[in-house]
Amino acid sequence: MSLRLELVPPAVDTASPHPRSGHKVVVDQGNLYALGGYNPDVVDSDLEDPREIEKRIFVQMWRFNFFSRRWKELNMTGDFPRCLASHTATLHGHTLLTFGGSGIPFGIVSSCDVHKCHVDPNSDTVKWTRLEVTGDVPESKYGHCQLLLGKHFYLVGGTTGFIYNTDVHRLDLETGTWQCIFDSPRGEDNVNEDEQDIHNPIGRYRHEVAFHNNKILMIGGGQASRAFSLEKIPCFNLELSQWEQLQTSPAVFDREQKVPVTGIPPARRCHSCVKFKNNVFVYGGRNVEEVLGDLWRLHLDTLQWTCIVFAHASPLKCFFHAADVTESGCMYILGGVTNDNEEVRTNAVHRVWLVVPVLQELAWSVISQRLHHDRSSDLPCRLLHAGVPREFTQRLTS
Repeated sequence: MSLRLELVPPAVDTASPHPRSGHKVVVDQGNLYALGGYNPDVVDSDLEDPREIEKRIFVQMWRFNFFSRRWKELNMTGDFPRCLASHTATLHGHTLLTFGGSGIPFGIVSSCDVHKCHVDPNSDTVKWTRLEVTGDVPESKYGHCQLLLGKHFYLVGGTTGFIYNTDVHRLDLETGTWQCIFDSPRGEDNVNEDEQDIHNPIGRYRHEVAFHNNKILMIGGGQASRAFSLEKIPCFNLELSQWEQLQTSPAVFDREQKVPVTGIPPARRCHSCVKFKNNVFVYGGRNVEEVLGDLWRLHLDTLQWTCIVFAHASPLKCFFHAADVTESGCMYILGGVTNDNEEVRTNAVHRVWLVVPVLQELAWSVISQRLHHDRSSDLPCRLLHAGVPREFTQRLTS
């Protein structure tokens, strides 16, 4: 299977966010929203000044419009999150939910708050509120994962900066009540991965999760100096409230698709993972040996891995990046660290279609390429008059 990873260059006259890592992105059909991130090189003044140190965490939210290719920093008001490195974010409709994250110093400053805001593609202001919660409130942490299932908001794993866990917490968004449904033992971080109890997987951070058949799959992740395998995937059974383990099947040689890569994806942490239909797509990350730039697909019904070969020879190698997928199947990737010694970060946007887009999407892509520079206020009306469906013209932001 071969796909094309494309750079999406911003418009030449637009301000862009600084290169960053540890941020999160969410997408709708017309925009990418980037929240937070970290870059140690943004401030060059005295490191002893705490105000300058804090500026290395971007307490910012940016919007990138896919049609115009223009970035816009949004005005955040209200009680907005401030620990915005290795936090989590989920967009449901027009509501953005976040939890936790780290500030600076890492491991010392972190959060256990849930924040939400309403995202309006045609407004440059987002008003945040912090949810009032009770019950078994999770400890402050970062590098965890979150999942929204109906009225329930799940948290899985993460670290305080010193201790890693595989805790599972559930928040009832209607009552504001937290419940700890799995409390993992502490102090077992040095257990060999092959010797771990399948009902008590080793604590980790910077993993990814996916939901399938009433189970939360925990994909990859690691600790400061280790990364975990993707061959056997821990999964949390929501019906039984216990951890189990799934055995995946290795990729096999596909003569028709000319896919030469076989086996299991390399172990990794700080990767990205998106779910589209019954497949999970894992991109990039790093392990002890290298920074990765590969893309793998896991079919959730068969647990069969497939390596996706890019149609060009130079894939983007990165970790601590962020990705999300549109309803139509286009995955967008932003930023991350691009070298082994963690010194080089990027603010580039890339995209890859995970499926063959429908004809309407292909036609819209051609229109976007030809008219993305057109900033006239009557453009939506002209497109409607030309026969472009309203669902596409609504993707243009004011």
